[in-house]
Amino acid sequence: MVFFMALALFDLDHTLLDGDSNSLWLLYLIDRGYLDAEVWASQATYLEQYANEALDIVEHLEFHLGILRTRSLKEWLPIRDAFIAERISPRLPTAAISSVKEHRARGDDTAIITATHSILAQGIGFTYRQQNPVQTNRTSSCRPGLSRGGSRQSDRRDHSSRQVQVADQTAAALAQAATGG
Repeated sequence: MVFFMALALFDLDHTLLDGDSNSLWLLYLIDRGYLDAEVWASQATYLEQYANEALDIVEHLEFHLGILRTRSLKEWLPIRDAFIAERISPRLPTAAISSVKEHRARGDDTAIITATHSILAQGIGFTYRQQNPVQTNRTSSCRPGLSRGGSRQSDRRDHSSRQVQVADQTAAALAQAATGG
């Protein structure tokens, strides 16, 4: 017997969200005084690398996780929730909300795919669940992977091992944040 599962994958930045979640997050943290404005220069460099398909996702993730290591998860969650309410919710396109809702109404599983760290991605995914209260399906954020389908052609053979490395770093950073260490 063969079973089929309908799965709808949604990219986060510039699809489910009008903007780049990491950039919006950093600007919010700078505006609120949690980060110095100089941090933005690093993000601008990463955005340029991404546009040129030269982004080292592990380095980029380490930059963002380094910021998260400055506080405990318990301290970050209220900041994240306020950020989502103030900066993310107004930027959720109606068409994207409708598309997620239509897939869920058909019984499809939905997933957000993103290179954004899970603290933000899970919070934004939760916002999408609130927009559509259907309880039988789930929206999840995948662990960060390589943007744009992988790195340059010469690096594609390293794709799987780098994804595992990124996933391990993410888990370690979240465990450290959860324990306040």
